[in-house]
Amino acid sequence: MAQKLVDDFGGEVPSTFAELESLPGVGHKTASVVMSEAFAYPAFPVDTHVHRCARRWGLCQDTPDVKKVEAALKALFPQESWSKIGLQ
Repeated sequence: MAQKLVDDFGGEVPSTFAELESLPGVGHKTASVVMSEAFAYPAFPVDTHVHRCARRWGLCQDTPDVKKVEAALKALFPQESWSKIGLQ
């Protein structure tokens, strides 16, 4: 991953989901955390725990698709709270 950062991005951490997810080992959740924490971009990181709790609490459909869970949670909460709620 470090070599790709140097080769493709001049040693800088990229600031888009697509570019972050192009890095080896970086999935959508990690990209969401980086976008939120490093770039103050409103993102809603959904890890296994958030996914499980959201389904258990009836906040989303019972689906294995994390992006659908993320979309359902984003629809429930104001955008300015997404990053904070994801960490809580």
